[in-house]
Amino acid sequence: MDVLKKLEKELDKIYNKDLPELPKGAKQFLIKYFPWISLIGAVGVFWASYDLWNWGHYFYNYTTYLNNIYGAYGVNTPVRTNQMTLMVWIALIVYIIEGLFYLFAFTGLKKQKKNGWNMLFYGLLVNVIYGIVLIFTNYGGFGTFLGYLIASAIAGYFIFQVRSAYIHTPKTNEDSNQAKKK
Repeated sequence: MDVLKKLEKELDKIYNKDLPELPKGAKQFLIKYFPWISLIGAVGVFWASYDLWNWGHYFYNYTTYLNNIYGAYGVNTPVRTNQMTLMVWIALIVYIIEGLFYLFAFTGLKKQKKNGWNMLFYGLLVNVIYGIVLIFTNYGGFGTFLGYLIASAIAGYFIFQVRSAYIHTPKTNEDSNQAKKK
């Protein structure tokens, strides 16, 4: 975890000191809607993983059908039947982990707690990892990795611009009532 904390501090320095600051209204908008954006992101990632799962099985069924037709006419079966390769399984696992981070971020972001922001940050890191996984697949490549890297850098800018709102969370009514009693 120390590595992640060091990475977080370095990225915070880059995004908050080296890049221009978002206007206060934009920050308030992000703080208000990040829980919902995170939830929509989780649904999108789960949907994409479901589509990837279906793609692998659809392609398997389609190629099996073609191979049966080829076999009926005495032709060798040149079509590869299994597209659920190791890289597809790794991509599915990474997608599910990323979706879980975004889903778990919802409650913490809604309450403006640091653990919600952390889940969003970890989901962002998993997104970069997924881009790396795509380099080694037939349907990815270096260009896809660059796309994921650029998208993650842009998303990182937005989440780091509001990071301070989750480190210094406002006191809740319960906290202020207890302070008044003392």
